[in-house]
Amino acid sequence: MDTWLITNAYSSFGLELSAELLARGHAVAATVRSEAERRAYEDRFAARPLCYVLDVTDGDAVRATVDEIEAVTGGIAVVVNNDGGGLRGMIEEVSLHEMRAHFEAGVFGAIAVIQAALPYMRARRAGRIFNILPTACQPDAVGAGIYQGGKLALEGMTEALAREVAPFGIHATAVTPGCFADERGREELRSGRRARRRIADYHAQGARAATAAAASLGDPERAAQAVLLVASTRRPPRRLLLGSAALDNVRRKIGDLQEELSDWELVSMNTDLSAGRA
Repeated sequence: MDTWLITNAYSSFGLELSAELLARGHAVAATVRSEAERRAYEDRFAARPLCYVLDVTDGDAVRATVDEIEAVTGGIAVVVNNDGGGLRGMIEEVSLHEMRAHFEAGVFGAIAVIQAALPYMRARRAGRIFNILPTACQPDAVGAGIYQGGKLALEGMTEALAREVAPFGIHATAVTPGCFADERGREELRSGRRARRRIADYHAQGARAATAAAASLGDPERAAQAVLLVASTRRPPRRLLLGSAALDNVRRKIGDLQEELSDWELVSMNTDLSAGRA
């Protein structure tokens, strides 16, 4: 069966995906963020999947780990980049250091894994890449600007990547998950990083903040099953939304965009060289 590489596997989604894959007979090569997570991850599964402690912001370590997995397993068929995270805070509050750390793990870390795996996939003319976008229940809420920036960067990169690798039989999909309802998922949401700086003006009574929506929580087991279904599809989507909350968010954004385009259509068209002049 195929070998799947899952980063940040000791997360709500990573654990469920690992369990689903192992139950179906696939091989799993997992990366986690600490030695304690590695022990806990390995103890959870009788099948004893491969597990490595990896900092995805260390490009040399990423390449060495992918090379070793390739050598041990005979080839990575599917990469699941799951090592993002949330960072809450107003744009003015978040320091450049905090922003860079967020992008290093969630965007550049994913690129490092992809760049390490692609030469092998191109040689085999086959492969699947899933980039799991950072989870947020209300991504457009005030205080989620840096999260949204990282999400859009990874999403845009995935769309371009899908076009670039298609001639080699490789597919790339950006996955937008909803909030997970299991206890681990709720704990991950609660423990999400927050900017150290806090500016009182933004937090006065009545100011909106990025908060978790109680409704439409997702089931990580079903999310894992959905990813496996897409992985077996000949023509997978470039974007996969998981959960009704994710669907509602995108539909609302499309509606807002359409309304704004209509409102400003004449101004947009009047900037063409061919536009009539008074």
